Amino acid sequence: DPWVRASQGSIAGAFLTIRNSGDTADRLLSAKSPLAGETMIHTSYKDGEVMKMRMVDGVDIPAHGEAALHGGFVATQRPGRTVRLAVVVTNYRRDEFVIANIARLHADPLLAGSLDFYVIDNGGSLDPEAFGGAPVKLVRNPNTGGAGGFSRGMIEVLDGGQASHILVMDDDVIVTGETVLRTLAFLRQAGDKTAVAGSMLDMEKPHFLHEAGARWNFGADVDRPSPWRMMPLKHKLYLQHPGALDYLLFEEASDYGAFWFFAFPAAMPAAHGLCLPF
Repeated sequence: DPWVRASQGSIAGAFLTIRNSGDTADRLLSAKSPLAGETMIHTSYKDGEVMKMRMVDGVDIPAHGEAALHGGFVATQRPGRTVRLAVVVTNYRRDEFVIANIARLHADPLLAGSLDFYVIDNGGSLDPEAFGGAPVKLVRNPNTGGAGGFSRGMIEVLDGGQASHILVMDDDVIVTGETVLRTLAFLRQAGDKTAVAGSMLDMEKPHFLHEAGARWNFGADVDRPSPWRMMPLKHKLYLQHPGALDYLLFEEASDYGAFWFFAFPAAMPAAHGLCLPF
């Protein structure tokens, strides 16, 4: 399982909490396992009761009358590390996008205390007062392009010494708090060398996926005009098709993630260097 491989170690089990009411209250709950098939795991229900399972990939709750599933959650046994995320944005006169993204993330109560913002202003167009009370360090920078801007941002983060992880982000994207919240949750369990690459949707046609990772040097051993080409994965996937969502979850080997949304441990640039000067 890719989630297990990316975690700090082997995840032995999970906790499932389900809150329910109605006719399901005296019914059996079954869980489907790739090893054991379908197995009955519990016979009684109380709100908030915790059931411990291994290798579960689905849960069935049969309803023989009126019933309501109020919610629940799944969590691993391993306590997560503390993650402090430095969000680095390189801006070249895309001020409205940058200001809106930072305002949206800063206002999200579920992200409070977890984020710091570093805006590298290659265009010199941003007003320091535009960010309100968000913890933003605005750095004026020559127009050194994306690689130079992101490298400057990483240097600023490393000099600050507070962040455990860095999230580099483009200046012309729309990022939701839910995206960053899920990234934080994953990084708390992820291994020390694990990075998270965000998939991009088409802003004008959001039901189309632009890219979900890519293959670097794809076809480099084949006689092509450009042996250094990249192959985007799941490019132009039509997400309104029911089968597309299953394919979206299908794991493909990826060795490249674009900097429109890319999170990684802060120790990585310190150990391996900054961006190549593209």
